[in-house]
Amino acid sequence: MPRLRFARALVAFVFLGCSADQTAILLEIESPNLIVPTDIAQVRILAMGETGVMADVTSDLPGTWPQTFAVRPGEGRGDELVSIRVYGLASGRERIRRVLAPVRFVRGETTRVSVILTRDCLDVACTNPDVGCLAGMCTDGMVPDGGVDAGMTDGGMMDAGEDAGVDAGEVDGGVDGGQDGGVDAGPVGDGQLLFTEYVEGSSNNKALEITNVGTGTADLSGCVLNIYTNGATTVFRSDPLSGTLAPGATLSLCNAAAEAALLSRCDRGSSAIAFNGNDAMELVCGGASIDVFGSIGPTHMTSTAWGTAPTVTADATLRRKCTVTMGDVDGTDAFDPSVEWDGFANNTFDDVGMRVCP
Repeated sequence: MPRLRFARALVAFVFLGCSADQTAILLEIESPNLIVPTDIAQVRILAMGETGVMADVTSDLPGTWPQTFAVRPGEGRGDELVSIRVYGLASGRERIRRVLAPVRFVRGETTRVSVILTRDCLDVACTNPDVGCLAGMCTDGMVPDGGVDAGMTDGGMMDAGEDAGVDAGEVDGGVDGGQDGGVDAGPVGDGQLLFTEYVEGSSNNKALEITNVGTGTADLSGCVLNIYTNGATTVFRSDPLSGTLAPGATLSLCNAAAEAALLSRCDRGSSAIAFNGNDAMELVCGGASIDVFGSIGPTHMTSTAWGTAPTVTADATLRRKCTVTMGDVDGTDAFDPSVEWDGFANNTFDDVGMRVCP
């Protein structure tokens, strides 16, 4: 049985899930230079449809970018044109505002929109409430970007070249005013899945822990663990997941030939848990990447391991820092484990299955 461990209160913003109705507008909000919570501590999303307010939600930021929100239509509102405003707040005060060009829901599809908040717009006062700041200037959001971003359906949004979002369907996050027009978060409910512990010990002492750090139950149906070996861009082994994880619960997978002391802490054996220090792992749900450990492909590959002892991916145990609440969805970027992980001695596995956070 999965072992529960009590994590600090977290607000889940991550986006992936398996919902029958994919009709949604997905906002991936990020910043290259705004610091949480010094510059902004909260994000407010105001979505206005043709028949009135569809969502007006303010959420705390956990300290990492990007943050992803999905706005879903209410009953009978699936074809409306929607105007969206994104506010960054600190101590309840508005410090930044983006007003996006209108976008229409596409029945049965997820329309992805990326929103970049930059320091040059911090405290820029736009007196017209229908105008926000972009590139240091007040604008109505209709700044052309020369086309649709790679991997994204702009749906009429002109976003000044912002990055592509990632999604595989959303479910209602419980903020819906009785109309299911709320802001969604996480895989089925408000679940948010992360790799939280990695054991690459001697011989077959290998394990991988996944934790639901969200505020609601996470459905693992449609999720799969993929292993990429030695810089490969194709999957070497996969392990389909199933069941559910309650908030704070973990799923721990072990190499079936690990020693008894490690196996006793795991939920089950897995043929995919046969990695070395230079193999990458990816958690995929609904066909989209939730979290990646390591680097997929040869660009940032290493012949032996990523990192420097003790925070290294060979002959060591790594535990995800409690400040990390969002997965790494870009498997091709450089991987430095010291940024998000703490390192421990070889064959340390007394914490597998119980993520302890203050």
